[in-house]
Amino acid sequence: PEVSSFANETMASVERVKRLLQKRHSLQRYGNSDWLLYSILDAIVDNLRPISNIYETKLKLLSKRLLEVGHRLSTREVKEIIVMKRDLEWLHHELRPMLIVLRHLIAEKNIGVEVTHYLQDIEDHMNLLLDELSSYARESEAMREEFNSYSDRRMNDVLYLLTLVTTLFVPAQFFTGYFGMNFVDSDTGEPALILLNLGWKGLVSFWIITSFTTSVVVLVMYYYKWFERPREV
Repeated sequence: PEVSSFANETMASVERVKRLLQKRHSLQRYGNSDWLLYSILDAIVDNLRPISNIYETKLKLLSKRLLEVGHRLSTREVKEIIVMKRDLEWLHHELRPMLIVLRHLIAEKNIGVEVTHYLQDIEDHMNLLLDELSSYARESEAMREEFNSYSDRRMNDVLYLLTLVTTLFVPAQFFTGYFGMNFVDSDTGEPALILLNLGWKGLVSFWIITSFTTSVVVLVMYYYKWFERPREV
């Protein structure tokens, strides 16, 4: 949309110069071609300002949205950030030659001194505009990296939780596997593990041993502060 806006603003610049030429007693009408050239360039640069303002507003809205929802930013909004950066870089690339043209015109000796001063003002405005576009492109890239950072942090949180749960279940898994082994006395043919012959008492003993070992694991993890997440900067 911004690319088409650029074309629309160019047409608006032409219409603005036409209106100046139709005015009675205007410099563009009664001056030489230098004033006409200045009017065209000035109208073009002035009509580029709303495009820069649109990008600024969109970046502010997306930045606020990113701070509010973090990794839950919609796919459409993420694509909008990527496309915005690409459009800003394209626009900067297309407008930069105009700055070179302005510098050549300012250095041109055949152009009057008064018009040259006006052209220098246009050059200043053009420099400011290009700087803004570059800044907005960098900000778009920073927002994309920030979104990726939120996504990575979310994934780390999930892996951290899964790791804690898995670690807490390690003692139960170990004892389940150990007491589930087919250890058989070669002489009697009976299970060699006494716990398996205790019936419900063996079941209670199993849970007591498992709970005690799990508690020890929890205390060790708490002592080494494994439950504490690193502080986010």
